[in-house]
Amino acid sequence: MAIKATVYRWRNWGDDPRPKVLWERFKNQLLTVHQHDYQVVEGPLRALAVCAGKQVHNGWCHFPTIKAHFMRHDRKVYVEMSLRGCFCLDNQTVKSIASSDLPDNLQGWVRSVSGNSIADHVEAVRDFVTRCNLAGLELEEANLKSGIARPVFATGAGDITTDELSALTALGSPWRAAVPKALVVHTCDPDRAHRFLGNLRDTQRQIFGSSLFIDGISVAGFQKESFQNDCLHILLVPGLSDFVKDVSWQRLLYRLERSRVIFKVVRASNALDRFVVRNLLFDLYVKAGGIPWIAKFNDQRLVCALDAGHSADLGLSRWVGCRYSKKDQRQRIYFQDCGLAEQVPEAIAAKLLVKLTSENSLVLRDGRMHKSDTQFSSRAGLDVIAINKRPTAVIYEEDNGRVAVASTGAYLEYPDGAVLLQSAVGSSSKDYIRPIHLSSRTVSLSSEVISDLQALVELPSLSSMHPIRLPLPVYWADLASKLNSSDWVRVLGNGWKLEGLVPALRES
Repeated sequence: MAIKATVYRWRNWGDDPRPKVLWERFKNQLLTVHQHDYQVVEGPLRALAVCAGKQVHNGWCHFPTIKAHFMRHDRKVYVEMSLRGCFCLDNQTVKSIASSDLPDNLQGWVRSVSGNSIADHVEAVRDFVTRCNLAGLELEEANLKSGIARPVFATGAGDITTDELSALTALGSPWRAAVPKALVVHTCDPDRAHRFLGNLRDTQRQIFGSSLFIDGISVAGFQKESFQNDCLHILLVPGLSDFVKDVSWQRLLYRLERSRVIFKVVRASNALDRFVVRNLLFDLYVKAGGIPWIAKFNDQRLVCALDAGHSADLGLSRWVGCRYSKKDQRQRIYFQDCGLAEQVPEAIAAKLLVKLTSENSLVLRDGRMHKSDTQFSSRAGLDVIAINKRPTAVIYEEDNGRVAVASTGAYLEYPDGAVLLQSAVGSSSKDYIRPIHLSSRTVSLSSEVISDLQALVELPSLSSMHPIRLPLPVYWADLASKLNSSDWVRVLGNGWKLEGLVPALRES
């Protein structure tokens, strides 16, 4: 079985390697032959809409599109491609509009036409490449070196590999058991809360048997005196989007986080869903100090993740760092807000450098924070690995012409040493999870380094059912950096004292 990616070498690319020039030549040459088959998507997105796939609904239309990204190495040009979706108004030029910006009454249609399996990606790209070659573009499949990262994890029952890793099974024999704590469920709807508690008790017995980590359950309102530091707390709220915008709720979150109360916010409408309850128990177990498994790293260096969030509406940028110790399995998050800034300000970089790093730390940065390479590597002599969360290419496995999702940990190495890593796999063929792109100017991305990064991805996080695809410190930094969504709520309730993330504080 071969590991492949939708990456092609462009043999006759010309003599000007600038991506903008390459894109102009690429699309113009294609459209001279296939002008009725594709439309250029307006804007910065380098993509072509497939006319034959157009679907119209209530004055809106959806096009399957082929997105292209150009890379140059050693006088060779490579083109990454994949299948995307594009929503726009009908009978207008094709200009992509975010699906979340479409009217609420169209969201059902949006979901029905969205989502592509790995087979959809490969079939669409191969058809596109065939048409490109008919137009004289001379594309050929790139020959990339492949491998599979298989980190080893330690549990209470011994060592296991990625293939054997099961979140719920690991809770039966964890590396470190959770400290039993009482659980308080806070709600304005006691009837729903009692039904939820019955579901919670049954699920806990199924997973843990007689070794229960929740030592007593009670129901309470949201009065200040009902929150205790030696208990676990669940906040059953009406709706998460309205909840995080309400100033009174924000003040409650601020007070709890400042007091280091351990809590979890749960949407009341999801409280009876068995999958939600399983995820909730897993999260509570970790919040109670349990460690289901640990990774056996090749390199014990401290890991520091950097990310940033920006909001033009608020005029703010948030710079976040997450420090993760492989020795004691602990993480700390630091952040600082400032006026809107495209690159990390020098003063903030200096503060993060002091708080996050130690001698010989490994820095994982968001792929857009280019300036941090010089600020962290040249000033402090640290190794920096850039992680692009949204690469264009996709990875797949092929056996006798049959295309399948690549295994967790499968990777391909580009000629310049960068790596495309399939860090997580969805639960079904339609639930395709994109790979991540790794690159570094300071450290060689050897199989040992890739294995350690894959191990960081597979450490216990917020969910047992939905795998994350980012190394854990990057995942936490990414959530904490969000300024225009409710993701910051998911970082709270761990005793990390991050009350500054709550908007009510920012606006007061």
